[in-house]
Amino acid sequence: MVTSPALYLALEGARPLGRGMRFSLAQATELRIGRGKERRATMNGAVVTLEVADPRMSARHARFVRRGVAWYLEDLGSTNGTHLDGVAVTSRAFHKVGRLLLGTTGFVLDPDERALPGTPAILDGDDVSLLSLRPEIDRDLRAWIDAAGRGRGATVVTRPHMGEEALAREVHARAGRPGGLEIFACAGATAADARDSAARARDGTLYLDGADQLDPEAQRALLATLPALTIFRTSSPLASRLDFDAELLAIASGVVHELVPLRERPMDLGLLLSAILPRVAGPRAPDVRLHHDLVQAMLAHAWTQGERELERMVAGALAATPEGTLRVEHVAAALQEMKLSEAPPPRPEPAPREADARIREELLLALADTQGNVSEVARRMKRTRMQIHRWMKRWDIDVDAYRR
Repeated sequence: MVTSPALYLALEGARPLGRGMRFSLAQATELRIGRGKERRATMNGAVVTLEVADPRMSARHARFVRRGVAWYLEDLGSTNGTHLDGVAVTSRAFHKVGRLLLGTTGFVLDPDERALPGTPAILDGDDVSLLSLRPEIDRDLRAWIDAAGRGRGATVVTRPHMGEEALAREVHARAGRPGGLEIFACAGATAADARDSAARARDGTLYLDGADQLDPEAQRALLATLPALTIFRTSSPLASRLDFDAELLAIASGVVHELVPLRERPMDLGLLLSAILPRVAGPRAPDVRLHHDLVQAMLAHAWTQGERELERMVAGALAATPEGTLRVEHVAAALQEMKLSEAPPPRPEPAPREADARIREELLLALADTQGNVSEVARRMKRTRMQIHRWMKRWDIDVDAYRR
């Protein structure tokens, strides 16, 4: 696996509708950051220059410079300082993912991003329609959406309210179905509820929210009137439920994607906020600004409830102030108390499941059969390449051992 350092412009306090940027440092020796009239990035040889329309940023604020194989962050005598993980720094080597605040602009550093061939050195979210600034996530999401729109069934594995409804709408739009998107909450639903919802989605797309909570009678009712395209949202693999109908499981297994939660991709905060603000702020959206303390808190926050939590935060802050600048005191107490130096609490290791053992065995067999060809393994298992890599990392599988 080839990795290289990358810097993400994740969040602009002076322009929250900005959709972020990504800079690959693989071929660069220096990246300079400072205030400008508008957001603009240029590359001259091996030197990248980024200007941001941030009034709290100095004209020559900070730079990243490569010395040998190491990268260093240096403050260039800025007025408001350079903060890495909540600490003011003048010079610091970086070896791990970190959050950076310059003025009211938030950045995320990733010294070991998995490199994808053909990705531009500078990726501007304002110019390109992206689902994620991380190229690997963006690629896998697009592949899942395209495949889901062409098939009969698709599954997204995630906790609720992590952005999966937006993906379902993308799939529905891509499929070109004449009807609408019918969202059906599966928890506690009766067979009659399931039958009515499927009937309403006959010419559209049925989105089953919490499909792993469908009882057997509701499953059978759905099968009787299932529309041409159904999207399953589940918190755990449906195959782990022994009472899940085999025919319905076969439809759900058409193409499966495990959604990367927001807490693992803080670089996408700007992308998400640019979609949320117009929806919740209406005509106020272009005038909204974020105070630098709020930008810092947002970069640090764990976002355990995903995009829904971000939307609630923005809506609450807007309701708390008629002014244009949102501050830490305007948002929920949990977000106020977050400090940049505090890491999100570790997640407990899930108990081993029979389904995990079956998946691991299937993965090992596929790796052996394909001599470690991850793309072919993903095709056989009807998963994305990213999911295969995540499984290999979880179970400490060395793919090179299968390659000859």
